[in-house]
Amino acid sequence: MEYVKIKVDESKAEEIRDFYDVPVNQNPKNEYEYFKAVTPDNVEVTCYRSKKLFTIVFAGDKEAVLDEASIFADNVMLTEKRSNDVGPDYWEDIHTQIGSDEVGIGDFFGGFYVAAVYLSGNDIGLIDKLGIADSKKLTDSKMLEVAPILRQNIKCHVVSASAKKVNELVDKGWSTHKIMANLHNLAHIKLIEKYNLSSDTYIYIDQFEPEQIYKRYLGSSVVKNPLVFQTKGESFYPSIAAASVLARFAFLKDWEQMEKTLGTEIPKGAGIQVDKVFIQLVKKYGLEYMKNYVKTLFRNYKDIANKE
Repeated sequence: MEYVKIKVDESKAEEIRDFYDVPVNQNPKNEYEYFKAVTPDNVEVTCYRSKKLFTIVFAGDKEAVLDEASIFADNVMLTEKRSNDVGPDYWEDIHTQIGSDEVGIGDFFGGFYVAAVYLSGNDIGLIDKLGIADSKKLTDSKMLEVAPILRQNIKCHVVSASAKKVNELVDKGWSTHKIMANLHNLAHIKLIEKYNLSSDTYIYIDQFEPEQIYKRYLGSSVVKNPLVFQTKGESFYPSIAAASVLARFAFLKDWEQMEKTLGTEIPKGAGIQVDKVFIQLVKKYGLEYMKNYVKTLFRNYKDIANKE
């Protein structure tokens, strides 16, 4: 079986659905499938939706799928068949795209990091080859192994806000999500400027805030590209999966340097073991100095600061 995929907007998806005269899918167990049709020459036509994006997948014999897809798009090409069936566990889009993801929001120590990645259709094979389809399941050691390969072969940019900078912004009334939205937007802008990318390229964002609130944080500074927000986006879009790895890599490298500077191993997260290490470091360096390395909005800081 061969495949052809085309990406369309909602109006085009409706036009195609009307062409096949099929209803909208009402199955709650498959919320991603918008409609499905089968042609007389046994081409399965399935429309998947994710926010504002619709992907039409034509599956069947080579000539039949090419002919069928050509009704709705020019210069169609066969898509390489993936190891998984097309669906929620399959990439929602394997065309040119930008994706971004963040790291550090759940850690008391360290800052926030956001990576933005540009992928062409030819880059998708590398993502699969490196085994980062669900990057959140990768160990830190695996991240450190594959990230340098990614950086050498794809277009990317990483931005960050140190713990000190985060504290300064929080003191000015910024929420963590406002900080994160600005970092995502900055990463997008820097990536687009760095590689002179098209303003028509879709940007996929690992969703941490509803779209309208995200855009409210940014106002007129929001990037002009079309934005698509997706929770657990690293499982849907290869650009987000790659961005997750690169953001984590930057976070881990800075973490290593922080441990060297402070002279101790520091656990990640914000649990009891983190409290114990923080207390030791406060005794050694003082509370004011440690504000350069921890986020003061966390419970960990407030509990210790109140005892000082």
